[in-house]
Amino acid sequence: MSQFTKILHIGFHKTGTTYLQQYVFPSLADVTATRGWDPIWSTTNSSPKRIWLHSDEGLSGSPWGNEQSYKEGFYNRIETALEYFQPSKIIVTVRPLESWFESLYKQYLNEGGYLSPKEFCHAEKGVITVDDCLMFPKLVWLSKRVPELLVLSQNEILLDPKSTIRKIENFCGTTITSSSKLHSKANVSVKTALQISFLRRANRLNQRLLIKIHPRLNLYNQRARKFGLSPRQIAQRLLARIPGSKAEVDFGHSTQDLVAMKSDWESIKLEFKV
Repeated sequence: MSQFTKILHIGFHKTGTTYLQQYVFPSLADVTATRGWDPIWSTTNSSPKRIWLHSDEGLSGSPWGNEQSYKEGFYNRIETALEYFQPSKIIVTVRPLESWFESLYKQYLNEGGYLSPKEFCHAEKGVITVDDCLMFPKLVWLSKRVPELLVLSQNEILLDPKSTIRKIENFCGTTITSSSKLHSKANVSVKTALQISFLRRANRLNQRLLIKIHPRLNLYNQRARKFGLSPRQIAQRLLARIPGSKAEVDFGHSTQDLVAMKSDWESIKLEFKV
């Protein structure tokens, strides 16, 4: 179908995906960098450079707001993407589940969620489960479906971006054209107990306003966002200036879950050398 190399980047949520999409992939020489679900279908309507690198964290599934479980969404979306896009190489970004859950929960609050951490991870009526999130089985599955797989850890992306760049350059067979933004950050999160408490309360109020009164009372409406007064913006910008203790997020994981999470990361380090 094409004379160019196709590389797919599957970013598990909260693993440095946005950073790579904004500051790294677009700076690679001879690379056409695209992102999102829709551009992946434009193979026949585009004229990419020597390398087409497509990145989309949505390929890993939707952690919430979807009829499918997070695990089911991963396999179904990747199967579809592989069949149509047919990449010769895949990049995957990962991180230990202990820190991943906390970061994902904060993103859930940023997007309007209001459940407590223990409710969020409840096996029966929660948003997500540990079994849905294990990364090692998914990486093994991927490694059997593509000739070359590069696994990058979020920790290395954050603490040693130059090493990350070298690995990406070698894997893609190209070089980066600019390093001026290597230390930039993306996706500001909430950190303090005050920020999390405020977001949970405001989002719960917002849910009640939407359901019981009228959708126009949405605290995340266009006017609120324009003036920086949505709950997320208040928590991230105004409350971040107030000194406070770092939030301790207790998901109430069972001993079995904790063992599975630790084993998952140890297996990734051993098998994929992250």
